[in-house]
This record gives sequence, structure tokens and C-alpha cells, in this order.
Amino acid sequence: MALIAQTSEGKSPAEATRMVERVKILEVEMTQCLKPTIEILELREVDCDWIGELLGYFAIGHLDTSAFVDAVNAEYEPDERFEAREVRHEFWVERPLEPDEPDCDCTCFEKCWQNTEGAIAVTCVVY
Repeated sequence: MALIAQTSEGKSPAEATRMVERVKILEVEMTQCLKPTIEILELREVDCDWIGELLGYFAIGHLDTSAFVDAVNAEYEPDERFEAREVRHEFWVERPLEPDEPDCDCTCFEKCWQNTEGAIAVTCVVY
């Protein structure tokens, strides 16, 4: 508020009030801009038609469990809301789905140890 008091000197009360309201709006806008977004991806079973059953959701990186389930519940609106205690931090590695087929560029994830070459940290929740 010290900044507002200095910049509103010599202004009419109405102008000073408008300046205070504008600062409040800017504070809200900045807070919204700084709010981290979480990219949630669907976790699906590998199927012959490539659209397998939905198993759950994941995001790259080990994220805050509460923020993750809030993002999943908001974006996908599951029948039963997930809870933070259901969230798991794991490591996955990306593997070719059909290693014997050179023309197939499809991949899948496998659970692995942290020290596995190519390991990716993930946050996930599974039905």
C-alpha cells in the first residue's frame, strides 16, 4: 500500500480509489498467471485397436499430490473423485511397443527403477 499512497498523492479521492481497485485487479491477474499448470495425460491399456481401456491419469515429474488430484478431478471429472493418498510417484521408461517391427514407431511405458537409463519421473493415479 505504500506504493499506492505515493502514486495517489495529489489525486482526487475517486481517482485514488480507481487506482487501488486497478492494483487489486492486477494482483489477481498476476496470481492467476503465476499459478502452475499441470499437464494431465490419460493412462490407457495397450490394445490392438490402440484405444485401450482407461486405467488412470499421469503427469511427467514428481508433483505435489494434492495439486495433481485437484487438476485431474477438475479436468476429467471422474465419477469418483481421486484423493491425494491414491497418488503414486514412480519412474517409467519408454519402450518400443513392437521392437521387432522397424516401421512401428509406437511406444509404451514400463515401470522401472530410478537409476534405469532413460527413466522418467511420473506422478500417477490409477483406477
